[in-house]
Amino acid sequence: MLLVSFYGKKIYNLYGDYPDNMTPEEVEILDMEKPGLVEFFKKR
Repeated sequence: MLLVSFYGKKIYNLYGDYPDNMTPEEVEILDMEKPGLVEFFKKR
């Protein structure tokens, strides 16, 4: 389990919540900070 938080307001389980349960702004932040996530979590 890999947990991430934005501004300490909500905690996400990266494997279960990215990108469907995150706001577009949160997804954009993660995509900019960790570009490898886009490829890793790409729906196949």
